[in-house]
Amino acid sequence: MRIPKYREHSSGQARVTLSGRTFYLGRYGSAESRREYKRLVGEFIASDGVLITESDKADLSVAEMLLAF
Repeated sequence: MRIPKYREHSSGQARVTLSGRTFYLGRYGSAESRREYKRLVGEFIASDGVLITESDKADLSVAEMLLAF
């Protein structure tokens, strides 16, 4: 698997593209944007290239909701 590049957008924002989706990370070169890059790419690699978003984590099926009830 290829490691996605930490890139600069013309707006000065850092970005990374994972599974065709671009994530903006904050000001290019900042410690915050580097941390976010490492976190996103780490999760991406750990999941064998499957992009798991916050909305994916939060969604419940009807069956899961009933079991929780």
